[in-house]
Amino acid sequence: MTLGWLALASFVATFLAIVVRIGQVAHQRAGRTEKFVLAALAVPASLVLGASTVTATSVFGNQRHWQEDSRDLVVVDRTGDHDWEHATQEAVAVWNEAGADLRLTWEQGTGDCDFDGSRIGVCLGDTRVDGPFDGKSYDMVDNGHIQGAYLEVCGDCDLDQARRTEVAIHELGHALGLEHSDDPTSIMWYEGGTELEGEYTTLRSSHDHTEHPGWQYTLFDLLGGDQEFNNRH
Repeated sequence: MTLGWLALASFVATFLAIVVRIGQVAHQRAGRTEKFVLAALAVPASLVLGASTVTATSVFGNQRHWQEDSRDLVVVDRTGDHDWEHATQEAVAVWNEAGADLRLTWEQGTGDCDFDGSRIGVCLGDTRVDGPFDGKSYDMVDNGHIQGAYLEVCGDCDLDQARRTEVAIHELGHALGLEHSDDPTSIMWYEGGTELEGEYTTLRSSHDHTEHPGWQYTLFDLLGGDQEFNNRH
């Protein structure tokens, strides 16, 4: 979200600079009534900007989610690898237990992965990165809503079947909107784990929101809130 943060910071800095300059001019030339009116406008404007920054930090940085009318998701395994197909099928079954107003189904497919609405592609890729996980997840977010996602898994990392399944569950968790967890027992810890109950709670809460965006969402969207995210591991 680098571009979004830069746009927001630039907007806030520019706005505050203009307000300060107007205040300087008004202080020199305006009468008491005009100064009072200016202060009455500047204070709530500053509060609005502060609330927008807090919202951008807390909501957009950590709580992206699928829109209410886009929660019938299809996971399309395009790996052509029987072992990965089994792993992704298991991942779909596991996340279906979350009960977070998401309805997942699994399909077998061919071709390359790309953003394709509510169809989450799974493809083989060059995922050789530092760390124990050989998987990547990408998603596109607009105004707090995930617009599309796909996963890449390794074709030559020689994982056993249990580890493949763990990777598939972890990466699909990212595609559903979850970040890395700081709990070493969590399936969403950057090295993976086994505990899912905490993720179920987080996934449920991430979908417990108002679908009609407030002014904070709209402002952030105008300032570059439409971003592509890359979750490594």
